[in-house]
Amino acid sequence: MGRKLAAPLDARPVSANSNEVVLSNGRRAVIKACSPTNDSFGVTAKMLPRPDEILVAVESDRGDVEIWRLSPDQFQATMRESPSAASRGVDTKLVRKRFAITNGVAAGSFTKAQLDAEG
Repeated sequence: MGRKLAAPLDARPVSANSNEVVLSNGRRAVIKACSPTNDSFGVTAKMLPRPDEILVAVESDRGDVEIWRLSPDQFQATMRESPSAASRGVDTKLVRKRFAITNGVAAGSFTKAQLDAEG
């Protein structure tokens, strides 16, 4: 989902295998997706120092997406360890989707039809 959102957000992917992007204003961001069944999203500890902002794509049951912007400081203030990632040897920090919705800044929304049209 993250890479699919790069074009509608007017962002340029940093690499083919990452959700890290450069926004049109030159700021670096990472796009993290939350499906309707996920209550959290994660950023690896390795990536955490790089983005200027974290864009959280919250998907509805209909497939529409709302984007919420968090600062790295906001993310770090509420992050917790991911037990499942740790068991695989990956250091991932999690934040609840509800935190992004209630504390983030609305950064856009896209209907499923708009996203499907992007390819």
